[in-house]
Amino acid sequence: MRFLILFFCLIFIFADLQKSVAQEPPKTITADTVVEKTTDKFFIRSFPIVYVRPETGWGGGLAGTTNFSLNGRNEKTPASQISWVASYTEKKQFLVLLPFNLYFKNRKYYSEGELDLTNFSWDYWGNGNLTKDTSEKFYTNYKRLIFNLMTKVYGKIYGGLKVEMNAFPNFKVEEGGLLATHTDIAGRAGGFYKAIGTELLYDTRDNIYSAKKGMMIDVVYLYWNKLLFGDADFHRIFIDAMKFETITKWYVLAFDLNLQMNNGKSVPFMEQSQLGGATIMRGLYEGRYRDKFLANICVENRFHLYKRFGAVAFGNIGEVNNEIDHFNFAYLRWTVGGGLRYLLNSKERINVRFDFAFGPNTHGSYLTVGEAF
Repeated sequence: MRFLILFFCLIFIFADLQKSVAQEPPKTITADTVVEKTTDKFFIRSFPIVYVRPETGWGGGLAGTTNFSLNGRNEKTPASQISWVASYTEKKQFLVLLPFNLYFKNRKYYSEGELDLTNFSWDYWGNGNLTKDTSEKFYTNYKRLIFNLMTKVYGKIYGGLKVEMNAFPNFKVEEGGLLATHTDIAGRAGGFYKAIGTELLYDTRDNIYSAKKGMMIDVVYLYWNKLLFGDADFHRIFIDAMKFETITKWYVLAFDLNLQMNNGKSVPFMEQSQLGGATIMRGLYEGRYRDKFLANICVENRFHLYKRFGAVAFGNIGEVNNEIDHFNFAYLRWTVGGGLRYLLNSKERINVRFDFAFGPNTHGSYLTVGEAF
């Protein structure tokens, strides 16, 4: 598995370097810049949403995005963005999600992150690949804050600090279920988990919100420790590698590789690597399969249709396991799907996306601002 990780990272880097050597310096704008001429004007959009997801059933509410400039604006500074989603679901779940991207002059410094406040019910099948067919429910008020503080190190390389805090008050669990009866499940009583670590990013994308060419490799190391007044002790390495190729004027091919590796005797089940959700293996319930280690690959075809409208088709394969050397093709999961795009902000190439995906005994739809990757 270690060789697989190294192989994919080297393939992405080699392909990007080979292209830059073989051709003249590209005239298109790099990841440090935006695509069209920009201004310092304040940009805001909001709209009602209706969706159905495996985790929520039907839901509805309000979503939107705000774009603005920080510390001056020029052609090398992407627009800063704060998005929001506030919704209520048929499962009586209330969600407030606030992702943000803050960029300072020439992108020399930036911060990205998300604040989530939810009153949520979850389904739990157990840990690992060999879980029961039926789920049990548990309930919690979930609070999450993640953010980084990054600076340019050299060229297209950035480095900095990353912080993650997840608060799960005492769970309400089903009587007689796994969480109620199995004392060996780490984190079954809830907890407050705090981590601090480092992040290293290599980024040549032509646009940070909807790339058409270039690549990105993001490597994050996080350390959860009770010395930080948290309730867990473990380490995590996360690798996210993306590659984008413009095939024709109307067609972009995109790849995304996700690898997560948790190391510790008692990794809380809510902090384990989880397949599913709006970004990793769309169409699968978030956390349907969870364990210490995860590998997932997504291939997405992006098409321009007409004026502000586009479409995508994508497929995912992925797996979780409790040991990095125990990955087995027999446990591979898959989903496929498609979606529509509406160009909300043409200057920054910010899309509203609607995706529908399905796999064996699962399906889901997603409506949000910004691409899955």
